[in-house]
Amino acid sequence: MKKTLLSSVLGISLFCVAAPSSWAEDAGAVFQKILDDHWQQGFKEYPTFGSRLGHREYDGKLEENTPEAHKRRENYNLQILDRLNNINVDDLDKAAKINYKVFNRLRVMEKESYHYPGFLFAITNREGWHMSFAQKPGNMSFFELADYENYLGQLADYPRLNSENMARLDQAVQQ
Repeated sequence: MKKTLLSSVLGISLFCVAAPSSWAEDAGAVFQKILDDHWQQGFKEYPTFGSRLGHREYDGKLEENTPEAHKRRENYNLQILDRLNNINVDDLDKAAKINYKVFNRLRVMEKESYHYPGFLFAITNREGWHMSFAQKPGNMSFFELADYENYLGQLADYPRLNSENMARLDQAVQQ
């Protein structure tokens, strides 16, 4: 009995000492997961980008330009920054360190951008949602039936996008 108890305690002790290192996640894998999650979120937030790359999940949809969408993107960016801050950069290989620094800097710049009302000005003398929409067919492939259905869905979604952007411009004028 004592021998069984002693070997059980010894086994549990050794397991507890060894477990943390075996359970710890590799910094490179954690960073790659963040990049993958961000990439997938980009398809969701900017569906035409995904469609151009052959990602069909959000075909027929256009991005949102509502205050809620703006806040959602801001919150997501803050979550990404929190996850990045939990990575020990010294544990990354040389290439991953460079990618980390660039990606982190882009996220910090995005965070800073939310402090300014630039999002209210969805149109300039050179670009805007109306111009990018008019140029979409030139950026799309029309090889399959799904390509045409995607474009028709985007055409049907345009009145919503137009209304959202007009509301943003109204908001800008009011401020």
